Amino acid sequence: MTGLCYIMEKAYNRLIMRGLPYDAPPVVDDFEKLRAHPKRPKNVSAWAEAVVHLSEVMDIPDSDGNVPTDEDADDDFLRFGVRVATPHWVFV
Repeated sequence: MTGLCYIMEKAYNRLIMRGLPYDAPPVVDDFEKLRAHPKRPKNVSAWAEAVVHLSEVMDIPDSDGNVPTDEDADDDFLRFGVRVATPHWVFV
């Protein structure tokens, strides 16, 4: 769960830094007003930052049953002791 928080932080901040604020409406009528919003990146919640590394590494295989190596595993999950491939996180 904590690894997903870091993935979502990357995804949201990617859009925020491109000019789409976190609280943007679903339908944009005024792009100039949207561009005027300050770019405030999101941070991971305090509870997620406080999570400790698992005592044993947990392997999560892909749909073919393959477990990634440490070099191919997602860094955001691996630092908490979960070896899994990087999930798709680009929303737009």
